Amino acid sequence: QMCIRDSFLIIHGLTGGSNKDYIQQLVRHAQKKGFRVVVFQNRGINQTPLTTYEVSNPSNSKDIQQAVNHIHQKYPKSKIVACGMSFGGNQLIRYLIDTQSKSLIEGAALVSTPFSVSKCIRGLNKSVFERYFVKRYLATVIWKYRHVLKPKEQEGVISIDEIMKSVTLADLYGSLHAKMFNFKDAWDYFKEADVHEEDLSLLDIPIFVLHAKDDPITKLECVIPKDVLQRHSNIIYAETHKGGHVNWFSGWKPTRWYPLPVLEFAQAVLNE
Repeated sequence: QMCIRDSFLIIHGLTGGSNKDYIQQLVRHAQKKGFRVVVFQNRGINQTPLTTYEVSNPSNSKDIQQAVNHIHQKYPKSKIVACGMSFGGNQLIRYLIDTQSKSLIEGAALVSTPFSVSKCIRGLNKSVFERYFVKRYLATVIWKYRHVLKPKEQEGVISIDEIMKSVTLADLYGSLHAKMFNFKDAWDYFKEADVHEEDLSLLDIPIFVLHAKDDPITKLECVIPKDVLQRHSNIIYAETHKGGHVNWFSGWKPTRWYPLPVLEFAQAVLNE
């Protein structure tokens, strides 16, 4: 039986955080199932202070590794199951690819997750969603912590004025992340985050992928084809006709139902 204090790690989307309703509903469901719930927050997101000029780098899994190692060190007898939401799912996959057999995670759920970040960004080009993501990141991270980023501007690495003029995600990542982390441009940076079909062979733990056909942000072309996913014995792929992006509402007083299959999967992994 599942230990009452096994750990459930949640990784939010691009501009999310533990304050978002889609995260909080999953947290409440997981707590009711007896999990110790941990929400990973990227640097500078949702009141998490940006204490150094190094902004969150989604193409690198070192922050996820540090979070998982911290949970393991603090609760060494606790098994860990993780759930990545949207872009957080992409971060989770790449953590699993980078660590492989050294991963401390027993199973992973990927909800509304882009496998191809490049295709996802192209699909969002000049959309209302892209404008929201860019404006929110500029306001809550770049402008708020401009004093922390100033040394990199003084070194000539970045220009805060140029970053603040960003209209698209390619503008933002090209003027900040690509320059900060030594990539040629935004698309070179996005390519680093892409997960390919051949990478799936490196995933040797149970994986649950949940996606909606009508997802307007992570469109189906951003996901590895379902026939490819279904060929892997350790991957469960569930696709719904409706559900939007991390939504899946039901009931007269709408609540998200996606936590139910995610946690059913988590419990099955731990009860194996």
